[in-house]
Order: sequence, then structure tokens, then C-alpha cells
Amino acid sequence: MILLKHLHSDDTPGQVAAGLALGAILGLTPLLNLHNVVVLILIIMLRVSFSGALLGWLVFTPLGFAFDPLFDALGHRLLLETPALNGVWTTLYNTPVVPLTNFNNTVVLGSLAVAVGLFLPLNALGRFGVRRYRAAVQAWVRSHQPPPPPAPAPGTAAVRRYPPPSRPVRRAGGGGGGLIRWKGTGPLLLFAGLLVGGWLLFADRLAKGAFESVGTAIVGAKVEVGRLHLDLSHGKVALTGLVVASPDEPLQNLLEADELTADIGVAPLLEKKVVIDRLA
Repeated sequence: MILLKHLHSDDTPGQVAAGLALGAILGLTPLLNLHNVVVLILIIMLRVSFSGALLGWLVFTPLGFAFDPLFDALGHRLLLETPALNGVWTTLYNTPVVPLTNFNNTVVLGSLAVAVGLFLPLNALGRFGVRRYRAAVQAWVRSHQPPPPPAPAPGTAAVRRYPPPSRPVRRAGGGGGGLIRWKGTGPLLLFAGLLVGGWLLFADRLAKGAFESVGTAIVGAKVEVGRLHLDLSHGKVALTGLVVASPDEPLQNLLEADELTADIGVAPLLEKKVVIDRLA
């Protein structure tokens, strides 16, 4: 029933097919990854079918689990057994934000490569399938329409039946034309603005508090930081006024540093790990 409802929606075949292809990316690849955030943003912003995207996700999620070994083998081959791509992976890993995509996971890389490769074929196949299905349904409806009422007998007044007032036709894909769904883009941009604003206001404070509490627990004595600046886009952490008290002599300091800069790996943060590449 859900499938029939999606195929009979007011969206055009192109919108249903595009939503289906985007939903397939969500289904084939591990869901909790940065590239799927981009896919969700595209589904919200672009004038594609929400129901088609949901259908694609539901249909291709079981296939994604079933083909995990194949994706792992493909990702392993691309990541470790293709020397021509080694420079590409090194450049991507050292590019800000890109490590957050978790592309160095073989299952993520392999499944994403397959999903991207299937995008255009699924789009074309979806358009063809929706058109054929709707044409078949329309032909069936026409063939099963009741016969017209018989003509009135001579000498009797014909009763004229007026059709019910027609409802306004909703444009396919929502109000307004064009590629962008502006009603969805506005709230999305507002949410993104609030998220960025919250990060700029509170990220350094939260990181400073976490550093002090974790450092105190590890050292066994109080760790204080005057100021901490977190720059994940470049993988850098700057500390100012670092003071580590001695666990044996509370009135003495084990370490004092006016300024420290650390280069950290961004990808391990997703696994709640901190990897320091360089400390200066």
C-alpha cells in the first residue's frame, strides 16, 4: 500500500526518480556519515520527491547490509591496492573537513562508490518505471469506467448533472517551480546558522572544560588552561596559560606553558580518540 501511494503521488516521474536515487545512497551506505548529511540536505533543498527518497531508503537498506562484504572488498581495493590513487587519498586526508567523511573506512568507500555509480542508472530506470506504471493504471481505469447513462426517453426533461467544483490543482513537488524548494531551504539555513553560531560561541569553552577535567583525572592533580582555541578545519588546538599542578607537591607546578600548539587527527575524533601528530 505504501508503494502504491508513492507511485500515485502528485510528484512528476523525474522527481520520484531523483528522490529514489538519493534515497538509495542513504540505504546502500552506512547511515551515520557526513556524506549522508549532504544527501539529506539535497533531499530537503531540491525539488525531489520525499516519498521517492523514503522508498529508495527502505528498498536499498537491506541490500546495503547484504552486500557489505562486496563493499568492503571494493573499498579495500580502491584504498590499498590501487597505487594510482594513493596521492588522492593522501591529499584528501590532509584536506580540512574531508577526513570527517570517514572515506578511509573500506565499507564506506566501497558502498559510496557503488551508490554514486548507480545514481544515473537508477534515475533513468525510475523515470521509465513510474511512467509505465502510471500509464498502465490510467489505461486500466479507462477500461473499467462505468458506461454513460442512457439517453432520456422522448418527452421527458433531461436532468443536467453538473460536475462537482474542481479543487485547485497542486503543482507537482510543492508550491512554486524551479529546482530549489525554498520552503524547506529557509528553515534549513536557519538551523545551520544556529548550529554554526553555537559552535563559534561555545566550542572553545566546552573543549577547555573537557581538557581540564580529563587532564585532572589522568594526572591526579589540577590542570588549568587560560584559553583554548579549537580549529578542527585545520586540525589544530592552541593552548594558552597551561598549568599542571604536581600530584606530590600541591604548592608546586609540574608543568607551565605560556603557549602550546598541537596538530591533531580529525578522523579519530569520530571514534572518541585524540591523536596528536605534532606538539610545539
